[in-house]
Amino acid sequence: MKQQEDEWTTISEFEINRSNPSLSVGFELFAPVVISFPATTSTEFQLTLINPSSQARLAEVKLSGIPRIERYSEKTLEKMHLTPLPTPTQVTNSPASPEATGLEVDKMSRKWIAEHFDRSPQPPEPTGSRPAGPGNGRRIIG
Repeated sequence: MKQQEDEWTTISEFEINRSNPSLSVGFELFAPVVISFPATTSTEFQLTLINPSSQARLAEVKLSGIPRIERYSEKTLEKMHLTPLPTPTQVTNSPASPEATGLEVDKMSRKWIAEHFDRSPQPPEPTGSRPAGPGNGRRIIG
């Protein structure tokens, strides 16, 4: 923020790292970064990038008086830690032995969780019948 002629005051310092665009670290490849700082009034603001990667690009910078949750993308799993954690569909699980390797299930979707359960090995049914429909009568909570 500009105080006086050629005099700038730092309002906030933060790190942005979107170096891993893989689906295994979040379903929004280049999720927005929200940084909150105290209410500030000035006629000029300056964003200084320190040691940016040669691949780094900014799509948009927006200053707003509307309250936002800082780093909400990370908090909603749109973008997670740079190494794989819980994963969406179209991503292979890892680490896993070759016979256990396969696509992850979208754990946020009732439909795909039901499909996952339907394809899982099941113990024999004592009555010899199973109800029809998603999840085959198993309760999906969420």
